[in-house]
Amino acid sequence: MSFKRLTPCILIDDGKAVQWFDDRTVISNDVVALAKQYCERGADELIVFDLSNSDEEHEEVIELMRKIRRAISIPMMAGGNIRRQEDVKKYLYAGAKRAILNFSKAVSQEMLEEVSLRFGKEKIGVSLNDFDGLFKHQRPIAEYSSEVIFMHRLDLDSVLNITDIPCVVLTDTMEQAEILKILKSDGVKGVSGLLVSQLDMDFKEFKRICADEGIKMAFSKVEQTGDACDTDNQTRFFQPIAGSDSDSKNPLQVFESVYETIADRKLHKKEGSYTNYLFEKGLDKILKKVGEEATEIVIAAKNQNVEELKYEISDLLYHVMVLMVERGVTWEDITKELANR
Repeated sequence: MSFKRLTPCILIDDGKAVQWFDDRTVISNDVVALAKQYCERGADELIVFDLSNSDEEHEEVIELMRKIRRAISIPMMAGGNIRRQEDVKKYLYAGAKRAILNFSKAVSQEMLEEVSLRFGKEKIGVSLNDFDGLFKHQRPIAEYSSEVIFMHRLDLDSVLNITDIPCVVLTDTMEQAEILKILKSDGVKGVSGLLVSQLDMDFKEFKRICADEGIKMAFSKVEQTGDACDTDNQTRFFQPIAGSDSDSKNPLQVFESVYETIADRKLHKKEGSYTNYLFEKGLDKILKKVGEEATEIVIAAKNQNVEELKYEISDLLYHVMVLMVERGVTWEDITKELANR
């Protein structure tokens, strides 16, 4: 029997938790406290949706996500208001284990492959409002995402027929009996669904009921991430360089280690490698990414967010190194030029 998880959802509008996508009734003025309640009452993970409309509100929600992540000990997924790749990156930097693309939007369908290659398939989820969307886009969804989130009052029997991809089922009308029915189904590989405003539900007690029903529940644990530099983490500099202790190296040694890994990718293809993807797309694509990352640095600096600025500078340096390898420029060339100046 596959593991099943209890996954409550918090929808954030104007800094508050609201009832549902089409019902903005406020259920909590303190989303961080609400997240802690879910965590303390035994939820296995948490989904946070950003319902903002403006860039300013979007940034405020991302800051709330950071606070939520620091306040809870369970994994967090994040979605809503993803219009470009940088939004995916910001959610991952805020501490989300997975960014959720709304697949009812054409922009999400267009960016799925690239964000999957850039950040790793395990970092990407897809949300759908109906099952027709899954059947229509099943191949790219299965290839480039690791989970599907179904929403909006879905037919329960249809949910139980999902067999090929792990899924989360979210609805604002689901009763405990319905949740148990889903959890007891061997067909649903991943997950449960929970009412967003069920604040009185004690998930620990619910897990006890599940155990009595013979349902194998998941338990939260700290996820291990792989080595950095092209191993599908949210940034190539998020973990120490493979096979080395970056703290014991000077900055140039770290840059050289990353550069060598990028150069190796150019010679030896690795399946799912974002670096290989850039090389395959060619110089124009690499230059486009360098320009985008430089712009993101300007935005981060104007936002006066030092953590975001560090992330954006790291991303720019990575893409510049891809450009260096592509054009045959080495760090020795750069240091000599700097010394001559």
